[in-house]
Amino acid sequence: MDSVKERLKAFIEYKKISIRSFENRCGLSYGYVNNMRVSIQPAKLKSISLQFPDLNKSWLLTGEGEMLVPTEGKIVATESIGNYGSVFKSSGIVSIPAKVWDVIEKQADSLKSKDKQIDDLISLLKGLIQK
Repeated sequence: MDSVKERLKAFIEYKKISIRSFENRCGLSYGYVNNMRVSIQPAKLKSISLQFPDLNKSWLLTGEGEMLVPTEGKIVATESIGNYGSVFKSSGIVSIPAKVWDVIEKQADSLKSKDKQIDDLISLLKGLIQK
């Protein structure tokens, strides 16, 4: 694999998620991965790293080393949670299938919308009380 783009696609394939799902999770625009030219912007790399802490940034940028961050004994025990992924207890890393992540994102968006509605109602009530 010669390019950052090819290595990123290999990681996405390894994670068994679609490129679009990867872009959504990382806050990247549609087509970002396929339209990459030479390298990756630092802000995009940070976003990817936050969503996928197991991705070895050095490998992604240079091709040297392993695709995944070496665990060096950090993971003591893994607890399977059925079809929903697994929890690595001591490291705090949670592996969640893309479909489950999509449901979580939809629920988070719904909660944001409800929070805005509540704020609007509070403002309306404050206005009525002041009259």
